[in-house]
Amino acid sequence: KICPPRYYRPVKCRLAPNHPFFPESPVPVEWTVTDAPAPPTLPSSHHSKMRIQVNHSTMVRPAHPTPRRLLWTSNLDHVVRRSHVLLVYFFRTDGYPNFFEAGLLKDALSKSLVPFFPMAGRSRLDQTRRRVIHCDAQGVLFVEAEAGSTSLDDLGDLAPRPEFRRLVPEARHADDDPSGEHPLFLLQLTRFRCGGASLGLAFHHILGDGTSLSQFMHTWADMARGVGGGTATPPFHDRTALAARDPPTPSFSHLEYAEPPSLASGPAGADSPSESVTAIFRLSAADLEVLKAQANEGGPPGRYSTYEAVAAHVWRCACEARALPSGQETQMRMPVNGRPRLRPPLPPGYFGNAIFTTVAAGAAGELRGNPLAVAAGRVREALARMDDGYMRSALDHLEKRPDLPSLARGARTFRSPNIGLTSGVNLQLSDFDFGWGKPAFMGPAELPFEGFGFLLPSPAAGDERSLSVVIRLQREAMERWKNVFYDFRWWRNSRQRSKL
Repeated sequence: KICPPRYYRPVKCRLAPNHPFFPESPVPVEWTVTDAPAPPTLPSSHHSKMRIQVNHSTMVRPAHPTPRRLLWTSNLDHVVRRSHVLLVYFFRTDGYPNFFEAGLLKDALSKSLVPFFPMAGRSRLDQTRRRVIHCDAQGVLFVEAEAGSTSLDDLGDLAPRPEFRRLVPEARHADDDPSGEHPLFLLQLTRFRCGGASLGLAFHHILGDGTSLSQFMHTWADMARGVGGGTATPPFHDRTALAARDPPTPSFSHLEYAEPPSLASGPAGADSPSESVTAIFRLSAADLEVLKAQANEGGPPGRYSTYEAVAAHVWRCACEARALPSGQETQMRMPVNGRPRLRPPLPPGYFGNAIFTTVAAGAAGELRGNPLAVAAGRVREALARMDDGYMRSALDHLEKRPDLPSLARGARTFRSPNIGLTSGVNLQLSDFDFGWGKPAFMGPAELPFEGFGFLLPSPAAGDERSLSVVIRLQREAMERWKNVFYDFRWWRNSRQRSKL
């Protein structure tokens, strides 16, 4: 007998060719029940031995003169996370002696900063006390380091962990930098014992969103390869395209900027590294099809997308893993790219934050006790409302809020009973090549908040469509999460058996 994952232990079975678990298998199959979720990846003693030696630091400035001015920032630039986003790219060596040659990278970086000149600037307060970008060409920090005792294989599944922060330069919070001297963009090239390398980025969110970062990374990579001599779509830096109307006239009530629900009993989830852990869970292409089939069973006409099905599943699993009471109100927070939804659309190459937030809400018991279609329907409704009228209303709503900085996304936004899921699937954040091959893996160096999730492409041999969910939860909740996240596989198998 094969048990659901929450009761699993490793068992090896020999199944007949026509067994419902493998209805198309031509020969008997030996199956080890370790496809069930692995325990969360926690820092091991081996991981904690990673030693980083910094060899050189350089402030890279634009290769040519750039505009010197204060760059106005939109309301959306003020409600994103008020700090640097930390990402790490891992590259396996291609055997060439100039693999990730620092001089070539810095030269290409310097040229790329000419069209992307705000990235070489600093964050300052203007005369109205609004935080803006001072485009003064001070440069970006480029650090060269090595981890001579560690190979990439030693890092396991590359799930974000505290050690990875050492692969990214230390970045100071802009609010803690009143003088405005700290770089908004910092990079660290780290070489490993195996010959591979990592590229750690600290990208301040006031600079832009994932689409903006992706545009820059592709330009930098093209410059390094000597392709095209620059970006195909020049960055557009005038952020007044997202200014509120005059006078501001919000026409909707905006749940996304109201105080999120808190736990009905007991304190909200603590947010210290000692009390929460991060883990990564892979979804194969077959898994994604099963989730979509489960979401569409008994749902309204029109198939749910991959993101809608995965977001609904993550939301339900979070309710289960956190053991939320049935009547507990909970929210799923999701970012939405406004570029294609606004009318007229933003200019091509808009460089800045064009991400709006939408919220799906419901009671934990309602989500857990009903088919996945119920949660997926809530997710779709939240995404569908994000049209031009709603987004313009959101900009106006923010314009009328005197407490704009207090609305920035932070720990209170995602902690239990709420959850958030950001998707990097369509951002092409890892679909570039400096000349030595595309990254073997890209992901956040850390997930900053409990309840924050990230959906990443994770192509594997024979499965280019697979995705990974990276999520941070309280330790006890993570233990329950790993026992429920893959339960849909048993739903698939039961459906297969019922057809025989």
